[in-house]
Amino acid sequence: MPAHHLGMKRQRRLRHRGHAQCLRGQHEACDIAAAIDRAVDAERLVGMNDGDVRGAVFSRSGRRVLTYSEDGTARIWDSGTTPELRVLSHEKAPVTALDVADDGHVRVTVDADGIARVWSRGHRQTPVVLPIRKVRDARLSAGGASVAIATGDRVARIWSPEGTLGLEFPTRDRVEAVAFSPDGRTLATAGPKGVTLSNLRENGRFERLIEAGPETVDIAFSPDGRRLVTAGADGVGRIWSAVDGRRLQRLVGHRGPLTSARFSPDGKLVVTASADNYAIVWNAASGERYQRLRGHGAIVSDAGFSSDGRWVVTAGPGRAGLWEVRTGKLLSFLDGHFHPIRAAAFGEHGFSVFTAGDDGTVRTYTCEVCAPLSALLTLADRRLALADGGPR
Repeated sequence: MPAHHLGMKRQRRLRHRGHAQCLRGQHEACDIAAAIDRAVDAERLVGMNDGDVRGAVFSRSGRRVLTYSEDGTARIWDSGTTPELRVLSHEKAPVTALDVADDGHVRVTVDADGIARVWSRGHRQTPVVLPIRKVRDARLSAGGASVAIATGDRVARIWSPEGTLGLEFPTRDRVEAVAFSPDGRTLATAGPKGVTLSNLRENGRFERLIEAGPETVDIAFSPDGRRLVTAGADGVGRIWSAVDGRRLQRLVGHRGPLTSARFSPDGKLVVTASADNYAIVWNAASGERYQRLRGHGAIVSDAGFSSDGRWVVTAGPGRAGLWEVRTGKLLSFLDGHFHPIRAAAFGEHGFSVFTAGDDGTVRTYTCEVCAPLSALLTLADRRLALADGGPR
């Protein structure tokens, strides 16, 4: 029997009628996520095919998903997810910085004692402790083959994940934050004077100083490497040309110091986090606010996009938040930390979330509902197999 004829267990059928426009994408007309949460009976999707499903919306709890079809039927089902962060490691000191390679196989952390640790696929249980102290920031190159270190002095250092110093060169300013360009050829370092760009192919040769404004606390390149975004302690984000150093946009809207700034994977959006309790998604071309992510109630220490740009993860006071970029709606809070979270990032093609915080733990969560629709259908098939007593 075809999958889409298998039906539903205790199926709830909802007709579009007056809600048709809302179900077809105009979510500002009504809050489907809240409606799903109000449903008492959580039904389980047992089979639909790509020809049936035309969209999906998730509840704020992350536990239920509504899928809707061209035949006018909407179905509510249990996503099977449990938004709890799993411990990957536990350090004695608070973890203040975290970065994850694109494939999720390499990650680097910095703790409050200034120690940097690198985990890689070959050393999952035992990290490599870099032989340097007073580390303030650490960032991985796109493929995870190099680690840039900031120690607050006038020296930039590039290490291998195995703990070998690959390159060390003097800079014109103190190094407080670092970022690799996507192609790995340029290193951006932030200090009191601004952002310095150095050519790594020529042993760190100075290329350009961008006068980025008061106390730049974070920096990131656009995916094409032609722009930089800086997070300022004055509460303003700024987008710069990495080619000639011109300021392209000012991102004004926060009421407290910024804590981080990142581009979306397509370079069209920027997300900034702030001590004003919010994260904001911006249009990178116009500098206009696109979404304000509300809900943490205290400082948001970090924010970053998933690899497909559909989701943002935020580091809040004890919980990470998962947000849908298009609507600005909260998908779920991820519990598990017992103290403020300092860093959060997606890895492994947007399916895994990594967090680190003052409790000294690095935690992860597999976000199955962050997957594309085709993967959600695969997830539904797996739930069906489990319900029927089949293999996982």
